[in-house]
Amino acid sequence: MRDREDTPPGVARLAGLRPALLDLHKTLLDWQRAEYEREHGRQSGSELLQLLLSHPQFEWLRAISALVVRIDEELEADASPAGELDALVDTVRATIAVRDVLSPFGQRYEAALQDSPDAIFAHKRVTELLGPRRG
Repeated sequence: MRDREDTPPGVARLAGLRPALLDLHKTLLDWQRAEYEREHGRQSGSELLQLLLSHPQFEWLRAISALVVRIDEELEADASPAGELDALVDTVRATIAVRDVLSPFGQRYEAALQDSPDAIFAHKRVTELLGPRRG
C-alpha cells in the first residue's frame, strides 16, 4: 500500500470511492433481501451469503461486488498507470448510469432506485464522488 504523501490522484479517488460503493452495495443487498424475504421468509446471515453467491435473484449485485474487488486490487497494487485507474472509474460510472434498463443489472438497479430512498441517496453519493466524465 502506498504512503498518503505520494498517493497519485487516481488512487486517492478510488480510495474515496470504495466506501461509497460498498455502502451502495449494502443498500442494494438490503433491498433485494427484503424483496426475497417477502416471498420466501426470513433468511439467516449464512443463508443470505449463499443467496448472494449463487441465487439468480441476487446475481445482479455481483456487478457491484466485482467493482469493489477491482478497486481493492488497484489500491493494493504498487503502481498502476493513471489511464487504468481512470478506466476503472469510468467502468463504475457506466455500471451505475442506469442507461441500460434492458440488462438484468439495469432492470434491478432501476427498480431499487424507484423503490428505495436509501438506494437513491447511496447512488447520489457515488455519482458525486465519480465527478464528471473526463475528456
